[in-house]
Amino acid sequence: MVVGPPAVFAFVSCPSGQVALGGGGLPSGTGAHNPLTTSIPTTNGGGSNTGDLANGWFATAGIGGGNYQAYVICAPTT
Repeated sequence: MVVGPPAVFAFVSCPSGQVALGGGGLPSGTGAHNPLTTSIPTTNGGGSNTGDLANGWFATAGIGGGNYQAYVICAPTT
């Protein structure tokens, strides 16, 4: 599992050559009080489409939701 740094719009990537199996977001600090509004896989830092091999994760509670940390569970592609 890879955990990204705290941010309002949290993003984390798998190591090179790995794909995302799942992920999510965790509150980071006392200001993170809102539920997550977005928790989605990403491909090369952008949105993932059907058929894409996701290699990261994005999570946020939106502006005013405090900082969160995205996490992603990765596995080798081969």
